[in-house]
Amino acid sequence: MIYVASDTHGDMSVFSSKAFRSLKAEDTLIIAGDFGFLWEDNDRERKALKKIGARKHRTVFSLGENDAPALYEAFPEAEIDGNRVLCLGGNLFMAAEGIYEAEGKKLLLCGNGGDRTEDEEEEYLKRVLSAADNEVYGVITYEPPFSVGEFLCGEYESGKLGFLFDRLKGNFKFEKWYFGRLHKDVRIPGKYRAVFDVPQII
Repeated sequence: MIYVASDTHGDMSVFSSKAFRSLKAEDTLIIAGDFGFLWEDNDRERKALKKIGARKHRTVFSLGENDAPALYEAFPEAEIDGNRVLCLGGNLFMAAEGIYEAEGKKLLLCGNGGDRTEDEEEEYLKRVLSAADNEVYGVITYEPPFSVGEFLCGEYESGKLGFLFDRLKGNFKFEKWYFGRLHKDVRIPGKYRAVFDVPQII
C-alpha cells in the first residue's frame, strides 16, 4: 500500500504512533513536505535518519518550506523502481520533484519548488506533466492550491506555489490531490485531501 502524511518536523514521536507503526514492509510512506529531520546536521539528527531508514517500510519525502535543502545535497543519488532519489540510508529517500511511480500508480510529487522561481516552476511542471500525457493517478504537494486552502481556512496566506497550483489543476487529469502545510487531516468533497499525522492510503 502507498500512504501519505506530512509535516513531521523532525519529531521522532510521530513515527512511534500506532498509525505509523502499523505500516508493513511492502508499504511506501510518502511525506509531503516539512520532513524536518535534518536542520543542524548534528549527531542527534543523523541518528534519527538512521532509525527511520531502518524501518521495514520505505519512507520517501519531498521538501517543504521548513526544510534545509542544502543539507541533503551530499547524499548519494540512487534509483528505486525507476524513480530518481537521494538515498539517506536504508529505506529512507528524498524524491526529486516530478513523477514518482509506485505500485503501478503514477504520482506527481512537488515540494517547495527549490530555487526555481514561480515561472520556472510552472514551466518545469508543465514539461513533467506533458511527458506523462497530462494524466497522473495522484498529486502530492506540500501546499494546496490557493482556492482549496482558502476554502479550508477562510483567510489563507498562500505559500510559494499555491497560486501556481490553482492555474495548473484544470490542465491535467488526476484522481486525488493530497497536500500538507495546514497541519490537518481533512477530506474535502471531491478530489482534495489535507494530510498531517495520520498516514492516509492513496
